[in-house]
Amino acid sequence: MRKLSLIVATLLMQGFAIAQNDGNYQLLLSSGVVNPQANFEQAKSAKPGSGELFNGNYYRYIQFYNLPTEEQKLQLANKGITILLYLPTNTYMVAIKANTNLGDLNSFGIRAIYNIKPEYKLLKELQVAISEKNFPGYAVKGNNIGISFTAYQNIPHEIIKNWLENNGYSISSEENLTNSFVVWVNKNKIMSFVNLPFVCSAELADDVPQPDNNVGRTSHRSNAISTSYSGGRKYNGSGVKVMLQDDRIIDPHINYTKHLPIQFI
Repeated sequence: MRKLSLIVATLLMQGFAIAQNDGNYQLLLSSGVVNPQANFEQAKSAKPGSGELFNGNYYRYIQFYNLPTEEQKLQLANKGITILLYLPTNTYMVAIKANTNLGDLNSFGIRAIYNIKPEYKLLKELQVAISEKNFPGYAVKGNNIGISFTAYQNIPHEIIKNWLENNGYSISSEENLTNSFVVWVNKNKIMSFVNLPFVCSAELADDVPQPDNNVGRTSHRSNAISTSYSGGRKYNGSGVKVMLQDDRIIDPHINYTKHLPIQFI
């Protein structure tokens, strides 16, 4: 099962965001805690680099003294700023249209606007693997490392897929609903890839799941209640229906392959 991406985790936190702040403006990311400084007066005159633009937008963290109201969010959208998701504390990840004048945002109580550095996008496992230069075997193919990444949700899936294919990346899997892909990246160019303007978060690709075998039966102790010898217990699941649930959209999963009839999924 693929690990929760940054997008899913932060969307869940959005419901708990509060409009007031106690003076703590730490940015709490999967990769660690960032202590950003107020910089709106300087940032509102900054222009994005050409390499930061993708599909007409560039991406930033915008931190507020107090979170905007729903009406203010609509006003921001009319000025070319699309709010994508919430990050604690008092921060939104946003898409900004290339021609947006940030100087028009003085009335919104903005504390700072931050560039989204590639190290901010890393989930912990990938961050550790890069720093230690030690990648799990299942994520290695020659000089390439399997990277599972989520793209910003306002970018059409096909546009990103076409870009990846046109730039020579091998796609192992993709999920349209979550705008995510698994690609193989040269181990010396991972941070350059993560720094691409459409990448929202990145982690190591998952291992290929394997069905339980006899060792698995022993580990789960099921061999004690479903025995193969005469006279032993025969609790083998006959006549029992089991419901398998998940906390996300069900994607191709080993537990749904040759185990459960489709009518039960």
